[in-house]
Amino acid sequence: MVNYRLKDNVVARLPAIFKGLGPKQSVIHMALDAELHGGVLVMRVGGSRPIDCGKCTRSSIVELARELVRRKHRVVLVEEACGFGYAFHRQLRAIGVEAFVVATEMLNRKRKTNRRDAAKLLDQLYDFDVNGHKKALRIIRVPTLKEQKSRRLCRMRSQLIKVRNILEAQGRGLLFDFDFHEVPQGWWGPRKWPKLRAKLLEHDRWLVEMLEHHQRLLIAQQQRINQLEREIELTSNYDPGKVAKGFGQTTFASVQHEALDWNRFANRKQIGSYIGCCPSEFSTGPNQKLGSIDRLGNRRMRTLLVEAVWRLKKWNPTWRGFRKFPHVFGLQATARGATRKKAVVACARLLAVDLWRLQTGRATLKNLGLKPAQ
Repeated sequence: MVNYRLKDNVVARLPAIFKGLGPKQSVIHMALDAELHGGVLVMRVGGSRPIDCGKCTRSSIVELARELVRRKHRVVLVEEACGFGYAFHRQLRAIGVEAFVVATEMLNRKRKTNRRDAAKLLDQLYDFDVNGHKKALRIIRVPTLKEQKSRRLCRMRSQLIKVRNILEAQGRGLLFDFDFHEVPQGWWGPRKWPKLRAKLLEHDRWLVEMLEHHQRLLIAQQQRINQLEREIELTSNYDPGKVAKGFGQTTFASVQHEALDWNRFANRKQIGSYIGCCPSEFSTGPNQKLGSIDRLGNRRMRTLLVEAVWRLKKWNPTWRGFRKFPHVFGLQATARGATRKKAVVACARLLAVDLWRLQTGRATLKNLGLKPAQ
């Protein structure tokens, strides 16, 4: 009887890759169009033609990378930020792979497939690593596990607030639909609900039965939001003497967790680009045409900064950003509509720059015309 031994390893499954490897050390570029359980992998060995590896699982990619690193080859991998976390990226880094995560963008316009995207991403990686074109990839900073957990608290809080507002609006719409218009703001709260319930019993008992479930859900949502706010405050380095008045502890912590590390921004242009408040541009020849903001940055941080501008207007009206737009923020301000919105967005960008200066020691609250929170 003949005994057969199956070769179930990465070398046997991907012979085209290892066939092209010589005895010398090579540079291997890998591009992954990530999916939930893996993705499409395209490779280039030593600058040769691309090799389409097809769909691969995450475990097989890690096994392949580990074997290549064991053979003393330099492995460089790039993947798009796909919303599936950073555990795979950290696993590759741990075995010695130079892994990058880049911002998502439209790589192929008319025809989009995973293989085309991976091949395009591989070309950009090769241009970035070999040709030294540093703008070929928009590399994002991968947070540590601790930073990721702290940031998730802030993001979960904002998501729960949206759900709470939706439930509150549903209840208000139900009452309006049945000719009950005296609905206070926050009608579901423990102080307002008993009074509203008494009025609804006189108006239509059926409305009380319909709203009681919504009211219990809203109370539970608010309790969870309060719990998250307490946890966020514990993770922040809030110092009232170094924070401008108008920045609450929760807002300050949320901005800090979204920025991750203020020292990674080298100048004011980089922080403005990070929050997506740079103007779009369509210029050719000597003609320059600037449009609205591109919104390509961190939208959560942009929202937090816009909200903070309105609070600063109350608690820090002498801030230098407000002095730039007296027609919007002055005592005799008459601007409305788009003019007002543009000024607020401009102040949000200026506030981000000032926060960067404060957190990196380039300025103080007094230099910026801000009063401390204490």
